[in-house]
Amino acid sequence: ISLGAMDSVITAMRKYQTNAQIQEHGCAFLQNMALLARARSDMIKLKTEMSLVLCVALRNRGNQDVPITACQVIRNLAAKQKTKNMLIESSTIPTAMLHLLQEEDEMLAKAACGALLYIVTNSKVGQGTIIQKNGIAIIIAAMEKFKDSLDFRQIGNTVLEELASMNSAAGVEVAVAVEVVEKGGVDVIVRAMDSHSMSVSIQELACGGIQKLKEIEDVHCARFFVAIMNALGNHPNVVAVQREGCLALLHVSCSCCFVSQREHNILEHARRQFTAECEDSVSKMLLKLNFCEI
Repeated sequence: ISLGAMDSVITAMRKYQTNAQIQEHGCAFLQNMALLARARSDMIKLKTEMSLVLCVALRNRGNQDVPITACQVIRNLAAKQKTKNMLIESSTIPTAMLHLLQEEDEMLAKAACGALLYIVTNSKVGQGTIIQKNGIAIIIAAMEKFKDSLDFRQIGNTVLEELASMNSAAGVEVAVAVEVVEKGGVDVIVRAMDSHSMSVSIQELACGGIQKLKEIEDVHCARFFVAIMNALGNHPNVVAVQREGCLALLHVSCSCCFVSQREHNILEHARRQFTAECEDSVSKMLLKLNFCEI
């Protein structure tokens, strides 16, 4: 690996910060350098220098392609644990990506959210970094801003799901899940399920995320209950939706939830059609719920 070549590229990127072609090619070069780096001295050099030029690229507003390319570089780097840690340790990169999420441009926000997903996946440090920087509220606000974008909702829901699933003996998981709900997560999830009712991927993702929320108030349980029931009714023959939906219903079921005859039929269908996946959760759920003949 040639550190001399890297120095030349970084110098050019710093000198020509508004030149989109230099910024794009420079990001691609640095990405390859990071993936090939082996020696500890190389990694230290990369961590210091790459964070500086990538942040400059992320903040470039003269050409949309530059920050989008930088996000693609970050996403690819974060796919490997070695370089993921390097990105997380440079707190300026997560900060710059969260700033992109607050932009009015959907393409920029989507690129940043996609890169964030790779940073938080299977990384407690990455999850903690985003949470500390008020990332949950920022992501939820972006999902609301781009509420008509199916792609953005899918990515945003998955990031929130990763953040809500943090596992810690200190109770971080519960605290994060509560924060997701308190900062509007319920509205975002329910609205996404309603707006994209025929999207299998959205329904499956949302039901999976709901299962990971803790300390849900009864009023929120009731809203989730209706949204999940609608998902089950709209996708009666999709095993993934039926499985995740039944598990999510079991998670949110409480004494305030009443099952109508129609909903009872939906649950019975799930139990008969997908016995292995749904029978256990449906049976347990019906024991917890109130039945009313409507």
